[in-house]
Amino acid sequence: MSLLLLLGLACSSGEDASATPPDDTGTTDDTGATDDTDDTDDTDETDDTGVTDDADGDGSLVGADCDDADAAVYPGATEACDQVDQDCDGLVDEGFASVAYLSDLLNNGAPTTGGSWYGYDADDNHVLLGSDPDEDGVLDSYQRYTWVDGLFAGEEWSYDGVNVGYRVEYDRDADGVITEARVDAEGDGTWDWSYGYRYVDGRYAGYWYDQGADGVYEVEQRQEFDAAGNLEHYWSDDDGDGAPEVETWYTYDGDKLVAYSSDADGDGVFETSGAFDWDGERLLEEVVSGGAWPSRRTYTYVDADDMYDVVDLDSGDDGDVDWRYTYVWDGELLLEQSYDEYADGLSVLSYTYTYDEAGLTTYATSALDGTYTTFTEYEWQESGVLAYRYDVNADGVWDMITLYNARGTMMYESVDAAGDGAIDSVRTLDVDARTRRIGATTDTFADGALEYEQSALDGYTCGVM
Repeated sequence: MSLLLLLGLACSSGEDASATPPDDTGTTDDTGATDDTDDTDDTDETDDTGVTDDADGDGSLVGADCDDADAAVYPGATEACDQVDQDCDGLVDEGFASVAYLSDLLNNGAPTTGGSWYGYDADDNHVLLGSDPDEDGVLDSYQRYTWVDGLFAGEEWSYDGVNVGYRVEYDRDADGVITEARVDAEGDGTWDWSYGYRYVDGRYAGYWYDQGADGVYEVEQRQEFDAAGNLEHYWSDDDGDGAPEVETWYTYDGDKLVAYSSDADGDGVFETSGAFDWDGERLLEEVVSGGAWPSRRTYTYVDADDMYDVVDLDSGDDGDVDWRYTYVWDGELLLEQSYDEYADGLSVLSYTYTYDEAGLTTYATSALDGTYTTFTEYEWQESGVLAYRYDVNADGVWDMITLYNARGTMMYESVDAAGDGAIDSVRTLDVDARTRRIGATTDTFADGALEYEQSALDGYTCGVM
């Protein structure tokens, strides 16, 4: 009960308004009831109407106390790991590691076939996926995941629930980007291989692979940048001899690529070259000479912006257009694009796009020779896609619908595999308020009879990993 309501009730009770106001010591009104109008003490007292406002005597009034029958539950209470919201913040067991024990059911009239354990740390990062087929509480196999400062740091797999059979360990830089991963494929404590990524000033700068994790790279790729941040040199060593099998150098005029040359077989001869012709901000032509794939791309601009409207591709640089690409823009947003083989208007594949207020694609349609064949819809949230829908034959019926939660986890999927308007299968995932898994279903034939179901048996236990 709120303080204002209590005061209103007291004033209407018939007390002498000129009397000294009651205080926290338990002043008695003219009915003999204990009066506590300001509700500031922590005793179980009754107002003039006989309404108890703190039944459990924990100092929190019923309006704020989410369980006025439990003295351990009130705003600001210390949370315990017992599936109860002690501090009345709407969350259960926050700050504790938790494990959901789920039963895997095959809905064929047979008994439960097994159980799964889904473990989460205090930050709700997924740290355990275990299998318990005989539901004796002992994991027969598991996957464990480790996190450091909220970032995925490693995993290990056990195929018998006892011995580690596979493990991976990740290193990250100060920005949280993965720089190295080490793999122990047998779980014997020896790294079998490792791989890693290089970054320069936040730019991806190469990759390496180390068989045996002995510091000798069997495969290595490097990217080097000029002072303006443009990619200047690329090379790849694919046999571990320290010499590149593929090497490319790039030349710029300001930030515009004007030429490159490439050696594709590591013989020191740069047999392929590219040249780019610019008019201000407009790319007019790109010519690739030599090598296995000579080509010429010509860019045409119809309006005043710097977005090309037509691109003709001559894949053999023999004077014949093999593909014509046409684009329609709204500023920098692409509204339409089409691909016309041989530029004869006979085989045209086109797409049309619309956008939401944030400039993200919401719809995309494709057409073949003027007949719509597919329709795709996206909904977006800050963390990524919220919903994806796909209509394969543009009949107005979604042939696939996939929905995600705020963490990007798939929550629902329906599929019309035949494209006949009838849903063939449905999958669902159920999570709690903290996005921890508490169930899943699969209806393979969309007939309401579940072929697979996961449901929580004992809910969550704490500290069991």
